[in-house]
This record gives sequence, structure tokens and C-alpha cells, in this order.
Amino acid sequence: MMKNKLYGFRTPVAEHPSLDEVYEATPFSEAFWTYLNYIILNIFGWFRDFLRNTRIENRKGSAEKNPAVNQTQR
Repeated sequence: MMKNKLYGFRTPVAEHPSLDEVYEATPFSEAFWTYLNYIILNIFGWFRDFLRNTRIENRKGSAEKNPAVNQTQR
């Protein structure tokens, strides 16, 4: 039995070197667009929070109410 480096207890199977995770380099363009989209989504979220806090936006849901449901309940 080998001592596990991560958890400190003994495991019945020895760690095999081929089990190490290997990551390839991320292309710059993919990283750039990912971070840019993350920033844009955060700005929209902050803007919506601002509108809610200033009571400009009254609707708390993400979509408008279904007009078909409102007509059948009248």
C-alpha cells in the first residue's frame, strides 16, 4: 500500500504516473473572448441591480407575464 499525497491515508493501489492530468495551452483568442463576455454579463447584471435599487425597474422576474393566462382568468 502506498501513502496518498493528497489525503494522507494509505491507498490499496499505487499512484500511476500516467494518471497525472495534462492540460494543453489555451489559445489567447478563446481566453480573451471568455473574459470579455464575462465582463459584459457582469456589467448588465450590475446595471439591472442599479435599476432595481433606484426603483426604475419594478418587475423582478426575468420575463414578462404571459398575456394568455391573464385573459383566461378574467
